[in-house]
Amino acid sequence: MKLATGVTALALAAMANAATFTVTVGIRETDGQQGLGFDPSAILPQAGDTIEFTFQLPGYIKNGVDVQHTVTQSTFEAPCTPKEGGFDTGLQTTTTTGGKTFALPVNDTQPLWFYSYANNDCNAPMVLAVNPPLTGQTAASFQEAAKTATINHPVPHSSSSSSSSQPSKTSTGSGSGPTGGSGSGGGAMANEINSVLAFSAFLLALM
Repeated sequence: MKLATGVTALALAAMANAATFTVTVGIRETDGQQGLGFDPSAILPQAGDTIEFTFQLPGYIKNGVDVQHTVTQSTFEAPCTPKEGGFDTGLQTTTTTGGKTFALPVNDTQPLWFYSYANNDCNAPMVLAVNPPLTGQTAASFQEAAKTATINHPVPHSSSSSSSSQPSKTSTGSGSGPTGGSGSGGGAMANEINSVLAFSAFLLALM
């Protein structure tokens, strides 16, 4: 009983410490204004954290323009080409009201690379680096490579596609500011709690 209680407490503590990294789509990191960019353009989440991509423009943008962008996973070697089976929001509209938010759970600290394939976004470069190395394949070198890369669109998902590659839409509300926030999507939290409860029940059955 004490073992099961201890494991449950540790699992709940880990969930409580998980962070959410909010990335605002269509905002330039350099000046915080609407444009071709992700804000921030590089983040360092840990395993168990969540990345939220919001197409909701920040409240301080008073005269925002509805523009379409995407968040599409690529590779360092081909910055503007979709990674097979990778994360992709599809074309979404950045807007001052009702912008969608998509959640991506972080499973480890391996580097992840993203771009927008709308128009010539990627060559701007409108790219995002997640856990980039400090040397070699850095966020800066990824941006440089994207400036001259060929922009490719992902193949439309078929009905037999794996659900693990699909983004999770968490809300269509106001979202968070460009610097990110805390907490996580309700659906993700519910799944984590259910997993903890199921594991605790399993341990109790063994005792």
